[in-house]
Amino acid sequence: KIVEPSMIAYLVVGFVLGLIGSKILCHAKQCLIHKKPEPVPEHLFDPLHSTDVWLIRHGQTDSNAGRIWQGQQDTPLNAEGRKQALALALRLAEEHKKNPFGLIVSSPLSRAVETANIVGDVLDLSVSTDSRLMEISLGRLEGAKIQRGIPKNWSPSVKMGETGESFQDVQTRMIAAVDEVAKKNPGGRVLIISHGAAIRTYLTSAFGLPLEKVGLFKLENCSISQLRPYQLHNKSNYRVRTMKRPTEI
Repeated sequence: KIVEPSMIAYLVVGFVLGLIGSKILCHAKQCLIHKKPEPVPEHLFDPLHSTDVWLIRHGQTDSNAGRIWQGQQDTPLNAEGRKQALALALRLAEEHKKNPFGLIVSSPLSRAVETANIVGDVLDLSVSTDSRLMEISLGRLEGAKIQRGIPKNWSPSVKMGETGESFQDVQTRMIAAVDEVAKKNPGGRVLIISHGAAIRTYLTSAFGLPLEKVGLFKLENCSISQLRPYQLHNKSNYRVRTMKRPTEI
């Protein structure tokens, strides 16, 4: 059977185009594999002051269990929260034996301080407080039942509950507080006890995400977010490991 010249031409063109396409696809895959990560904001890493930071949410309160907006209301731990804090302390004690923690810094709110003191008693470390680690002020929302999450028209610059803080305000003070602790303890390990929304604002920055994505992080009571700075491709980066419960460390 005689093959038409036009058919041969089609076959040749198809072969060439297929070859080019495979080359392009292969190159694209290589680019993805070897693509260097984007550098995280400069405030997250200082090559001369590399600190292992553990951000920890406080134990459970009755408001947590009852789905009540707390904000800066000074609510104490409940019985379950104290159990969680003790489990956290015992697990951190194992880490402490391998590579000691240098200090514990806490939000001054009771639920955070009580969590920090339980950990401090087990690790034999004193606790200092920093008001910049406090939970977001929710204004008129504090004490109200949580009906839903963040409103659809929410903006990081809008003050919560009309008279409270914005998430941008909280992120600014959290970054300042955590960075100050890290720079004062170069090469050390520090425990920072704070709150759900406050920690999430810091994590969005650590991941290089816009603050609008703060809701992506779900932090349970006594959860841990470990931030370990390291150098990759001669650029500053943060490796973040989050754990829902102390037993998951």
